[in-house]
Amino acid sequence: MAAPTASPSNSITVNTVMDEKFAEVYTSDEAHVRVLDNGRTFENFRFGACACAVGIHSYSSGVHSIRIKIRKGNPILGIHARNIPPIADHYSRGSYGIDPSTYGFEIDLGRVLNGRLKRKDLEELRFGRTDIVYTLILNCDEHRLINNTGKTVMIKNTIIWLDANSSDPESSFHTKLGNVQTFIDVQDCIKYIQSHSNESIYLIVSGSLAKLVTPEIYDCSNLIQIFLFCGSVSTYAEWAMDYCDKMMIFDHGDDLLERLWNDLESNLRKQANLYLKCAEEYKQRALKYKQSACG
Repeated sequence: MAAPTASPSNSITVNTVMDEKFAEVYTSDEAHVRVLDNGRTFENFRFGACACAVGIHSYSSGVHSIRIKIRKGNPILGIHARNIPPIADHYSRGSYGIDPSTYGFEIDLGRVLNGRLKRKDLEELRFGRTDIVYTLILNCDEHRLINNTGKTVMIKNTIIWLDANSSDPESSFHTKLGNVQTFIDVQDCIKYIQSHSNESIYLIVSGSLAKLVTPEIYDCSNLIQIFLFCGSVSTYAEWAMDYCDKMMIFDHGDDLLERLWNDLESNLRKQANLYLKCAEEYKQRALKYKQSACG
């Protein structure tokens, strides 16, 4: 038996952001960076001057498409935690690009995950391009960021089971659940969730431990869903009302697993639909340049 919830939808609506602009600039070299055109343009006019410009909008749900034109250079385009100010690294000459709260793409060079650059292969590197328009597609619900080359920063789905019996290999529920991340200690579980912001977390937790772990991790943006597994739904129903947008209660393992697998399937299909939408957009662009047959 499970507490009733709305069925997930497979439809996707992409919000095209038309009014994004730069609102805040972080730099130690204010003389050589500036925002122009009422926030629409950010300019760094001295080589080596490090700066970070943050947009006016916050994105927490839905799918958003944002177009950005790079006149020259190889800046990092991506997302940053709104509640954590960008941090300059003094060991890297004041660069903001290795801030662990940064995800995105260092244009033409590679992907950035947790502030770390994963470079492209040598033959894929491109330098010196100017006036290139990039489209960032931010899927908040799936914790995915895509640029218009089709390369994506994919935050993997991680299933965590927090329970005193989670390490028992003879557990029938463990056998059905398969290879997942298990914890018996609440603090270890909390540390893992808080330190793995690049993973989408699905947490299965016993009723007794839920009251200890939930208040500590509930506001983590990478926590997608909490599956409370207990002996009686009614025992925890009133307490769980404060966390109802991220928590479901189950007193039968098979019901829990059915919902978990359905949620994961739904989320992966949403991602696939988004890729297909992007593919169709590029196809239509290509058709505009298709040459007519001679004759």
